Amino acid sequence: MTLGPDCRIYVGPGTTTHFIHVIHKPNEKYPNCNFEIKAIDAPTNLKFDLPYSINLSKDGGCDSTIQWGIISTATTTLLKEPEIKVYPNPTNSAIEIQLKMPNNESILHGEIILMDMSGIILQKQSMDESMIMNVSDIPNGMYVVQILQDRNGENRILAREKVVVMR
Repeated sequence: MTLGPDCRIYVGPGTTTHFIHVIHKPNEKYPNCNFEIKAIDAPTNLKFDLPYSINLSKDGGCDSTIQWGIISTATTTLLKEPEIKVYPNPTNSAIEIQLKMPNNESILHGEIILMDMSGIILQKQSMDESMIMNVSDIPNGMYVVQILQDRNGENRILAREKVVVMR
């Protein structure tokens, strides 16, 4: 658990997940403390604990007026996952891939990967907002389309979707 600069307690997941729980009123006893499960949907998985954050108030105490970029889903939805559409699905020759990023983020250095179900990469190509991938030479079966983005030398998985090739 971490006391945030906004006087809320942020509870780590205890496992590998992308959700953070929040105690909105830590000075109140349950149920008045307003404990919210899965209050924040983080942009990536957290591995057992919370990211380090500093206390931003001048005297080291809480300041409920501080805005530090994490907003609970109780008031609004922040940090949505990218939305991927792969069609037609099933397909026999080509698929179109569309990726809609949250908050109208642009996609820099994106790559589309087509893998079989064992993770073997069959095709790779760079991407724009919408891409077409030829799968006419791929045998019938189920495959995974994965969108990656290079951020500071690390590949971040933006989205993935299964696709079926049938002729």
